[in-house]
Amino acid sequence: MIPVSRPSVTVLLCTYNGERYLQEQLDTILTQQDVEVRILVRDDGSTDSTYNILQSYSERHENVQPVYAARAGVPAGYFELMWSSGRRTDYYAFADQDDVWAPRKLAEAVRLLERCGGTSLYCSAVELISDEGRILGVRRLRMAPPTLATAPIQNVAIGNTIVFTHEVLQLVTKLPRPVAAIMHDWWMQLFVLSLGGAVLYDQEPRCGYRQHARNTLGVPMGLRGVEAWVADIIDDDKYQRCKRQASEMAALLRNLAPADNVELLQSFGSTIRGGAARFRLIKRCPFRSITLGRWIWYCWHRMRHG
Repeated sequence: MIPVSRPSVTVLLCTYNGERYLQEQLDTILTQQDVEVRILVRDDGSTDSTYNILQSYSERHENVQPVYAARAGVPAGYFELMWSSGRRTDYYAFADQDDVWAPRKLAEAVRLLERCGGTSLYCSAVELISDEGRILGVRRLRMAPPTLATAPIQNVAIGNTIVFTHEVLQLVTKLPRPVAAIMHDWWMQLFVLSLGGAVLYDQEPRCGYRQHARNTLGVPMGLRGVEAWVADIIDDDKYQRCKRQASEMAALLRNLAPADNVELLQSFGSTIRGGAARFRLIKRCPFRSITLGRWIWYCWHRMRHG
């Protein structure tokens, strides 16, 4: 019997002083089921034992390939990995240094992406875990599928859940490296939708997303989450960055994306003057019921508790 080849996935992982959780994360990536995994790591100038851990894994596992570079930060580190990914694989995935992956995280992503093919990107819900691995809850976005009308202002693709096709990588690496990207995950969601591709959101959590003080980014929970959402609406700097990201995307894709999509990106933000106008803009998107409910709850809580 001729063995059936398994889909191949390159996992793009950035590290920085990640000694505490890195080994557990690498182990959960290396033991992914029903896929062939290659891990391409870019270390961002760590000063702890991260270097030794990566060296040890690369000596024992030929599919772990670390690169040591000067400090670049996020998202630049992930863009560097995409542009230097080298050997072709069927799919590509982002990973954080401190999470825990379910054994079939990549296999389930590939299964859904195979249905779409072409220019498509997968993301999913996440299970929030503490420093010690205790389950804190699930971050699940109960909303309509993301569209280009909402992508410049809202990102649903949490980076450590993202998996995308080789076709997406080919298109990305034809472009100059972006300079106005807010984050690599948000940029990728906007990129795929701008091209007319599909962003698939899986309601099942496939990743333990660790929440701790040293997170570059985390997921605010409870009242903190609502307050962070309201702060985003009234943050002028945030919306200027959203506008710059959309404008740069329009320029990069002028000759690649449908003309209507380029026009939408170019016009984004032209009517935004303040928090109220931004809220009206968000209300017109598929997130309306959740957005309005969170706003009412926030105001009620503030009136009651001060």
